[in-house]
Amino acid sequence: MTTIDEAPLKLADLPYADLEGEEYAAAPYDYLDRMREQTWGARTAIGLMVLSYEAIQDVYRDPRFRTPGVDTYKLQGVTSGTAYEWWESTVLNKEGADHLRIRSLVREAFSPRSVNRYRERMR
Repeated sequence: MTTIDEAPLKLADLPYADLEGEEYAAAPYDYLDRMREQTWGARTAIGLMVLSYEAIQDVYRDPRFRTPGVDTYKLQGVTSGTAYEWWESTVLNKEGADHLRIRSLVREAFSPRSVNRYRERMR
């Protein structure tokens, strides 16, 4: 399998995964396994699909990738207002030092030890 470090990072260069096609509908896990053997990611009708845990970790650590955050609002011409300001303030939409600062404040609450206390309830 090609990793993101070995492959070009242009979406157009990745194969297309037809998640609405008959082949996928008939055996989705087999379909995705075949794709995973070829590449780290694929294009879909709604954007990029990352195909393996390792590739997800690579994408997560790679500064060339980021969430669209408030850009989804800006693309629609919305640059202020209650929803925009709330979305902009969430930790998922913070970048760089702000994101790291907030993340360090909540890190312990999401540690395996802390989360394991709720495992039975989550099941």
